[in-house]
Amino acid sequence: MQENEFPDFEWHRKKHEKFMEDVANLRKEISTNGMKKHNAELVNFFKDWIINHILTADRKYGPFLNQKGIH
Repeated sequence: MQENEFPDFEWHRKKHEKFMEDVANLRKEISTNGMKKHNAELVNFFKDWIINHILTADRKYGPFLNQKGIH
């Protein structure tokens, strides 16, 4: 993204950093308090990431590359 000068690169990078931070926090919480308490939270967390990030934000990159003639 950075190499191809994607206009939302910085925003996108920060979203991925936040995701990794959230995963680390969830992992710590699960290791401390057990998994059972966090099943629904974990499912919702990844569902939200898939729907709101992968299926929306990440999909913007393909058309951007196509417009630049990169396939």
